[in-house]
Amino acid sequence: MNYLSILLLTLSLAFNAEWIDLGSSEPVEYQKRILSSNSNDTRIEFIIPGYYQTLVETYKGNAYIIDAKNGASLLKEGAPDLDKITAPIVIPNQANMNYRIIQIDYDSYM
Repeated sequence: MNYLSILLLTLSLAFNAEWIDLGSSEPVEYQKRILSSNSNDTRIEFIIPGYYQTLVETYKGNAYIIDAKNGASLLKEGAPDLDKITAPIVIPNQANMNYRIIQIDYDSYM
């Protein structure tokens, strides 16, 4: 694919994106906040005030690309095109770490 095709595809996706308001009518980045942290426990809160939704055609029919502002696409073949959101934390060298999701709030749009 040449550079002009890539540029046109990128521009067409950018202009077709629709901001979905989950708390902010203007496009803003997701927020991350350290709620508490000590040597054994770190609690992080993610707030997603909205996301971009872009309609695309696939061989299986219409689909949406979901993009959180400043999120990172997973780029996994066959997987939904959803963004990954992250927050860096410090983990001690000899730590035996695991994680647990304590609470999830979401809205269903189906």
